[in-house]
Amino acid sequence: MAKNKLIGRVLATEKNPTTIDEFYFWTNSDTKINAFDIVLSPQ
Repeated sequence: MAKNKLIGRVLATEKNPTTIDEFYFWTNSDTKINAFDIVLSPQ
């Protein structure tokens, strides 16, 4: 199995809180994310 690689950070604000159904995240401008990539939250 491939080692996990940090590609960005989850962003949560009072106006846009992170929930079980929706979250926002930032990545570097040169990071490519494909339609079926899996984004995991840190444990």
